Amino acid sequence: MGIYSGLFILSGAALALEVAMVRLLSVTTWYYLAFFAISTAMLGLTCGAVYVYLYPPPAQPDRLRRTLARSSAAFAGSVVVSLILLCLLPLPLTRSVMTLLAAIITGLVASAPFFFAGIVITIVLTRVPLPVGRLYAADLAGAAAGCVAGLAALETVDTPSAILLCGSVGLVAAVAFLPAGDRRARLAALAGFAALALVGFANTTSVFAIRPLVVKGGVDRPERILIERWNSYSRVVVEPPVVAAPQLWGPSPVLPPYEIEQYDMKIDGAAGTMLRRISSPADLEHLKYDVANIAYFLRSSGSVCIIGVGAGRDVQSALAFGRAPILGVELNPVFVDLLTKDFRDVAGIADRPEVTLVVDEARTYLARNRVSCDLLQMSMIDTWAATGAGAFSLSENGLYTMEAWSLFFRRLSDNGLFTVARFFNPRDLSETARVMSLATAVLLEHGIASPADHLAMVTSGPVSALVLSKRAFSEDEIRALYDNAGRLQYGLAYVPNGENDPLLEAIARSRSLEELHAVIADEPLNLTPPTDNNPYFFNMLRLRHLTRFLDTDPGIVRGNLVATGTLVVLTAALGLLTIALILGPLWLRTRPAGTDGPGLVGAGVLYFVAVGAGFMFVELAMIQRLSVFLGHPIYAMGVLLATIIAAAGVGSLLSERLPLDRRLPLLSVVAAVLAVAFAFAADAVAVSMEEASLAARIAVTVALVVPPGIVMGMFVPVGLRLTRDAHRGETPWYWALNGVVSVLCSALAVPWA
Repeated sequence: MGIYSGLFILSGAALALEVAMVRLLSVTTWYYLAFFAISTAMLGLTCGAVYVYLYPPPAQPDRLRRTLARSSAAFAGSVVVSLILLCLLPLPLTRSVMTLLAAIITGLVASAPFFFAGIVITIVLTRVPLPVGRLYAADLAGAAAGCVAGLAALETVDTPSAILLCGSVGLVAAVAFLPAGDRRARLAALAGFAALALVGFANTTSVFAIRPLVVKGGVDRPERILIERWNSYSRVVVEPPVVAAPQLWGPSPVLPPYEIEQYDMKIDGAAGTMLRRISSPADLEHLKYDVANIAYFLRSSGSVCIIGVGAGRDVQSALAFGRAPILGVELNPVFVDLLTKDFRDVAGIADRPEVTLVVDEARTYLARNRVSCDLLQMSMIDTWAATGAGAFSLSENGLYTMEAWSLFFRRLSDNGLFTVARFFNPRDLSETARVMSLATAVLLEHGIASPADHLAMVTSGPVSALVLSKRAFSEDEIRALYDNAGRLQYGLAYVPNGENDPLLEAIARSRSLEELHAVIADEPLNLTPPTDNNPYFFNMLRLRHLTRFLDTDPGIVRGNLVATGTLVVLTAALGLLTIALILGPLWLRTRPAGTDGPGLVGAGVLYFVAVGAGFMFVELAMIQRLSVFLGHPIYAMGVLLATIIAAAGVGSLLSERLPLDRRLPLLSVVAAVLAVAFAFAADAVAVSMEEASLAARIAVTVALVVPPGIVMGMFVPVGLRLTRDAHRGETPWYWALNGVVSVLCSALAVPWA
């Protein structure tokens, strides 16, 4: 049982480390580098397979087990080194070749622990004389458990400490692999485990311990940290208070001079929100001079629902306008904890009887609870924090789709308003135009014949506020828009029957979805309303117009350019690393020895390339699609990834009992049919279960994922058995090819999506 348990433990530690590295890279670099952790993990695992192929381990059982133990211990040691280097190394985003070199170095550092894990997994799967189906099942079962354990660790301790704990678990695997007679080595491994675990827990006690030193290209000074909180999808840092002019999204030019105590809160070192001290009603008055709150002047009473509480600014705004009741829904429990505990007396929210704060994903909460809102507000929700699904996968993506806004529209009262604040640039209407396009599409979908009469867009400085009314704006309300915009010196980008921006006017006046798509079809940016199947609201670049924006102003388009360029650089870096570390060494022994001819080699290559590509593409597609359905990033990552891997483990076990070696064509057809069926079923379930409970959603998700997961889990053990029978010594060669394709497909899946 030592081999099975050791493989289970090490695979779990490796997957937990991969999850933690996604979180770490989202803090130290940018959200679109999240996939880099996945790709470098696959790179390291594949390099381990190549090493085993080029330098076969000893065949004698005890020596083989000691090799496994040493590699597990090396995994533990390399985790510590990689963590420290990743916290120190900057990854500059420039047009210089230095960015490519930095990406290569970062890839090498991040993949090092997985190299040693790859050695262990490859030796066990290809050199140990045990049923390969059971071994692969133990590998996948450990990975599934590691996914859940990794997320649990990220919810309990900070990410650097969680990574250290992942390393300590590698020493437990070493104990399991060691022969029973090696008592001294076992005791040494146990002592190492205890020491490293102790370091990991001690690391949680201070911001001056092992922490990212370079965050988003700048030095993160621990002395500037008042409070630091981590969880599985964010790092929130609160800085010491300052007394200064109040931070507003779109301040009015006539804002009276005023200073207030404020605490700057940063999410993953970039997305900011400001907590302000409220000691009296007078401290709320400045909030009436923010364009994000223009909707309050149109209809002056009724309930308010805030999507994304953050530091409490929008809740305080509702209080400033005397509204009640006020419901605030916040995805991140860190902010609710800060508002109700650490800063309860500062924010002045938690003790107000008209305020209710809920920790939940807003879309999921509103779907389950039939609340009716007179005003639904969503201001500047863009944490840019990566979830576990990879690049361009943000925790707030599901809030900017037609399905989400359709739900919000249904939750409005008959007199309700939905207002969304986003960035604005008169020379670049990217976000503003896409928001208008999304709002128009939702109104058309709900049978509104003239969306133009239900929409308004008010601007101030770098921010615009969309106001969507469930009923058409009255003459008095339009007059109120003009009066308040004039009094506060706001701009009017769109008002019913006004002198409007031509593009916004054309979008709002669309009378059908077909007409809307015709209006925006030739725009250089992608202004198509996002859907749950393509929820990338923030990614607007069209490849055919890419060169037009190379010298654009800072903003979302510039951010898209940087993201796209960085993805190209990172993919190039992965390609170079794959050539240097995998394909180059494999070239030394291009044709496996002892085969019956080139036909068998070609068939084996094609088989493992297809299996690697198919599994990676289907897995990432499942995670992306169902993460919106489940709502919460923790549930999406934990339930989806763990279920897919566990189901594949069941398939691996079944492959030992079913006569599949001669029925691979039939198995391939079944896999394709299940993948297509999943695509159709996922869409149908998302629509029919919009208001279902979380437990029901999880149950349905498991039911959808398990069948294709079981079938996908059968291919690798069947292939390994066939190659082992044909030329046993060359099995790692095919396993490495599978890994090469997984590395490249994990990167290619991002631009493809």
